[in-house]
Amino acid sequence: LQWRGPWYERNPLPSKPKRIKGGTGPSPAQLAPTKFGMAYLSLVYSAYWSDVVSLGEVGDLIGGKSKTVKSLEQTVRKRLRKVAHAL
Repeated sequence: LQWRGPWYERNPLPSKPKRIKGGTGPSPAQLAPTKFGMAYLSLVYSAYWSDVVSLGEVGDLIGGKSKTVKSLEQTVRKRLRKVAHAL
């Protein structure tokens, strides 16, 4: 056991890479349509727009914070408009 000190001095353990806050990649709002599907999101937001569920309940249903819920709402609205125009 006496060898460990000198050995670690010659061979230090690599330091763990530090996580960068706010890393790159898609936001939760951008991932949600793929994760849940537009049918589910349309149902959840239709219930929200009809005052059946609250903003907090929408967050619980999709696992997001209010910022994500509001951002995702815009995405859902845009996609529903595209579908309506296609019909």
